[in-house]
Amino acid sequence: MKNLHAFFIISLFTLFTMSSCKEYTSLTNATKVSQLNGNPFIYNLSKSILRNTGKFLIEKGMKGIGTKLNLTTPLSAIISDPSHIGDFTNMLSSTYKIPSGALAKKYSSLSSVKDLIYFVANHGQKFNFYSN
Repeated sequence: MKNLHAFFIISLFTLFTMSSCKEYTSLTNATKVSQLNGNPFIYNLSKSILRNTGKFLIEKGMKGIGTKLNLTTPLSAIISDPSHIGDFTNMLSSTYKIPSGALAKKYSSLSSVKDLIYFVANHGQKFNFYSN
């Protein structure tokens, strides 16, 4: 009888500890930011980039686009005006301390918000997710 109780207690403990684990979804497979919570750095970076992009679009008078951003949004659908692209890449470069001109050179080869997040994660040097 004692063995049965011990087995039951161990089973419950295992069930509770295993059910609280965060499932890891890679950036390439994710379609929503909430799927990235298994990797805190990419999750926070994604939220930060989407927030900063939304603010940028609102400042430029493109409010409608800023509310519909997600990981699969094509960059060409967000910003198509060449003068805005330069301002956008400068904003991201200064926010995340990306080496001068690196983002501007690669921007045309990035197709979606996911690609942008991946680029910033690999080339950025400053990540302060808790400041405005």
